[in-house]
Amino acid sequence: MFRDEQGFTLIEIIAAFVIFTVVAVPLSHILLQGNQLAENAEKKTAALNVAQQKMEEIIAQGYVRDEDAGTFFSEEGFSCTVTLSPDVYLVLVTVAVTYSVSGSEKTVSLSALMPAGE
Repeated sequence: MFRDEQGFTLIEIIAAFVIFTVVAVPLSHILLQGNQLAENAEKKTAALNVAQQKMEEIIAQGYVRDEDAGTFFSEEGFSCTVTLSPDVYLVLVTVAVTYSVSGSEKTVSLSALMPAGE
């Protein structure tokens, strides 16, 4: 009457598989979403570095020239656009960097007031 067999029944194996699936599916979704957020943050940081580098090049001149405006492309594949909004003695310099992440275009920008060129 007593069995001396060891092992799992089919019902126990199916129950374990269902529990594993219930836990694994949401966990894999969370990991995928975290990976996408990390990729987005990495690209945004790189784009901000490109914008800051371009802004620092302009600031290092001490003043703004008309030649500073335009669109430039960096080696990382970012598109950098510099716009100038002149006033009487100052120029608002805006550096906007466009980048692509997960198939969509995003833009970061930096602005600074600089003295007009000579």
